[in-house]
Amino acid sequence: KLFVNDFSLDLGAEGKAAIRKLLSLGYECGFLPPLPDRVFLT
Repeated sequence: KLFVNDFSLDLGAEGKAAIRKLLSLGYECGFLPPLPDRVFLT
């Protein structure tokens, strides 16, 4: 079963901010490398 919502079609500014936040928290906790300048292709 897949979970699909409005973010599945278009992240928008809110969805992109949420992903950046998640990646930043992962970096701060030592789980992920530093965030690249470009996280999204478009």
